[in-house]
Amino acid sequence: MKKNFLMFIVFIAIASSSSKENNIKCFPFKLKPGDTLTISMTVPHEKELAITDPDGTCFLLSYNPEFKTLHSLQFPILDYDHFDTVKTVALDVNTVEGSPYASGKKSNGKIFVKPGRYKILLSSNFHSEDIKVYERSVEFVK
Repeated sequence: MKKNFLMFIVFIAIASSSSKENNIKCFPFKLKPGDTLTISMTVPHEKELAITDPDGTCFLLSYNPEFKTLHSLQFPILDYDHFDTVKTVALDVNTVEGSPYASGKKSNGKIFVKPGRYKILLSSNFHSEDIKVYERSVEFVK
């Protein structure tokens, strides 16, 4: 049975630790349709998460919902207010969607569409040039 909008997202929230290393790990490194991408982070960590596709389109998953540059039909799929305490996020590559930060995109869109290298990005504010961005890459194959 096909479902129009099905996302498998698992949050495992862990109490804050004193670590500020902000390690981000992704498993598996090579993804194929049907896989689950698991992103593990030390807590507390930054509040914004994004994935950039091979063409460079940035899909925001956790971001301040008051960010006015995005279209009104776009929304964060992860809870921005509590994201910094989430240790693990599991994303179904078949269904996960994000808010594309691209001209002409008016609604959330599927992220893992074409084969290639995807960047997983963690930051406190993607809309500032002076903020550190933690990055890992994964490969999507069809």
